[in-house]
Amino acid sequence: MLADRIRMCSFRLSKKDDPLGSPGNQDLILGDMSAGYFGTVNNLVTNTQLTNLMGMTAGTLLDAENTDVTFHKFAHKGRILFIPSRPIKHTISWDNIQSQNGVKGKVISIDANMYLCRLMTGSRHYYTSNNSMANGGEWYDTFFKFHTTNGGALTDSDIYVDGNGSYTLCQEVHSSGIANRVFRQGRTYMSGVASTSGGSLAGWRPVLEVL
Repeated sequence: MLADRIRMCSFRLSKKDDPLGSPGNQDLILGDMSAGYFGTVNNLVTNTQLTNLMGMTAGTLLDAENTDVTFHKFAHKGRILFIPSRPIKHTISWDNIQSQNGVKGKVISIDANMYLCRLMTGSRHYYTSNNSMANGGEWYDTFFKFHTTNGGALTDSDIYVDGNGSYTLCQEVHSSGIANRVFRQGRTYMSGVASTSGGSLAGWRPVLEVL
């Protein structure tokens, strides 16, 4: 019937890219749900609230206490990810993060929404070398893919490429040694750092994966 066709057409036109209705834009501005960008989101959580939710007492806040965190909202393999534009903490080790179940993730609640708070993946392989930096992993499919040099919207200032905490600690083991962990910096740089190392460049930049 004509009425049914009109309703179906209206449904298709009103359907949003974000099936979960999470904060921020509901429609992608770049890419698709396998790798896409929705834009930035503010007023989701402060740096102090997030560290308290995770019990992350180690490390030093990059910004002043109770600073609102600006997130980039991405689609990745059908999931919705919120990734901070800047690290939350610096001078923190991978082991510090792991001690609070922050590597593979801990479920937290923010404004009645549930998130898995975890580290990004820096490669498509858990045991990885610098040679695998060219593709794969959440870092590549977000910050690299949607950088302005690749026709995207993100500049270096949007993703914080230098300074304290700019070595974004990731989940993977680095091939330079079984005790070393992957970090990413800038658009493309990948290397390894000891899991116990908590120098000022080491950064905690957690993903909030919408559940």
